[in-house]
Amino acid sequence: MLWFQINPITSENMRWSYNHPEAAQYAGNVPEVDRFDAQFFKVHYRLANNMDFMARKILELTYEAIYDAG
Repeated sequence: MLWFQINPITSENMRWSYNHPEAAQYAGNVPEVDRFDAQFFKVHYRLANNMDFMARKILELTYEAIYDAG
């Protein structure tokens, strides 16, 4: 199944349990974050492990857009 076909908003695997009525009871999880190819993007593996997951996705999608554009 492709990563964009999965609903990332769930109430499972929350870091903390919230009992406050104004706190969000759901969280978004980005699937396949652990599959980042640090060597391809010339990022040190220690930096890649500590890198923000959105920065990794932006690198991947930017490369994909440029590759598709020709």
